[in-house]
Amino acid sequence: MDEGESASSQAHNLREQAAAAQAEAARLTDEAAAWEAGAEGERRVAEALSALTPASNVIVIHDRLLRPGRSQANLDHILVSPAGAYLIDAKNWAGNVTVYQGSLWRHKPDGKGGRSTECMNAQVDQVRRMAEAMETLASCVVDPVLCLTGRNAHAFGPEQLIRGVHVVAVDQIAHWLASRERTQPDEAVPALAEKLEGLFPQATGPWSSLTPAPNTGRRINSNRSSRSTPSWTRAGTSPRRTPSSRRRQTEKPQVAKGCSGLL
Repeated sequence: MDEGESASSQAHNLREQAAAAQAEAARLTDEAAAWEAGAEGERRVAEALSALTPASNVIVIHDRLLRPGRSQANLDHILVSPAGAYLIDAKNWAGNVTVYQGSLWRHKPDGKGGRSTECMNAQVDQVRRMAEAMETLASCVVDPVLCLTGRNAHAFGPEQLIRGVHVVAVDQIAHWLASRERTQPDEAVPALAEKLEGLFPQATGPWSSLTPAPNTGRRINSNRSSRSTPSWTRAGTSPRRTPSSRRRQTEKPQVAKGCSGLL
């Protein structure tokens, strides 16, 4: 071995390790930023839902787990009102969001002076599937809502039904929910909320922590024995298929035509 060859080899190996560590650090930084954006989006939705008055008989359950112990699928907000039960998933997306030929699209700067366009149907379908799983477990209708919370969410316009999911901007979510048609009596609301609270425990409890729950409302004790702490808020204060397909307006998921033209 030539003089200094072993030291040179060691230096090379250390530089490779340093490069790998920097790449991992960058990945973790990006992932942390994504989680922070998600948490901020959930806070914006929780704040918007607080605009609903107590007289509207609305109960909101924040930050729950869909299948505790088996999956980390996170239910951002579950809302129960005389209009039924809703799963509200917050999406703090950068850029503008539009609808084209029955599909949801996001447009944002590409970092090179241009703009990129991305089809968000996979995220829409994920929200619908989570609501369907909730329906199966709870034997009740759960309407899926994707709530846009990004800086340009207000530019989306009025609510639109995309692939069976209601897409609503955060500045319109409270008004839209308040205008929904009544489907159950007032006295059924607390019972249904209690049932959903028992089936879907807190993500911040002993099961797993995904994003911090707002946890700003009053707590209602559940009759169901649970290893998690109940977290209900009254809005306005800071294995059988269900009949959902007969009530909920849905659009059959289809592959969007003309996508290549849009891109």
